[in-house]
Amino acid sequence: MPKQVPRKAIVDAVVLGISNAQYDYEKLSGGDWVWMAAEYWITTYVAKEIEKIPGKKLVTIESSVKKTIKDAGGSRVGRPAGAARLGGRFDLVLWYASGYPRAVIEIKSQSSIDAVLKDVDRIQSVLKRRSSLSTLKFGIIGYYFSSRPLKTKSGKEKVTSQIEALIREVKGRVYTGTKVVPTISSIQVEESGDAWAACAILIVVV
Repeated sequence: MPKQVPRKAIVDAVVLGISNAQYDYEKLSGGDWVWMAAEYWITTYVAKEIEKIPGKKLVTIESSVKKTIKDAGGSRVGRPAGAARLGGRFDLVLWYASGYPRAVIEIKSQSSIDAVLKDVDRIQSVLKRRSSLSTLKFGIIGYYFSSRPLKTKSGKEKVTSQIEALIREVKGRVYTGTKVVPTISSIQVEESGDAWAACAILIVVV
């Protein structure tokens, strides 16, 4: 059986993909930051970074939630949990080379914490569905946030406090026994004082 791509490599690829999306969009647009672009721009960059990781795997964009759960063996009889939002789509799905889904990834850009928590609920709900049989093993939230200097905080301080608050809220939201592991890029600060950072939050039901 081929060796699986380490989870840490996937998490690092999410952070790098978000960061590269920012750099390239700023260059392409003549100075705009990536929060001004469609989130899909970031999603494609993350997908490309994951594809670069050595090892056998597949990545799909905008995969059906219902079909992903079915392919993973997590379908069950009865009323599904509303948090799973079965009619929706995952931003990205990471697949084993054998064709079974391994992880789901959601991307958020300049979003409120409440919006991110809805994706946390979805990921948890999906991972919990017949977890002993499902091939889905973890989820990742990829998050981009930027800020200009405020009256009471520098841009860097605002970005730091936003990401710290997000991680704190995610940890408070997950079920008992769920592991949350954040990875944060260095905070980039422009001469103007504007700042941004990329973050990936790994969610594993243990």
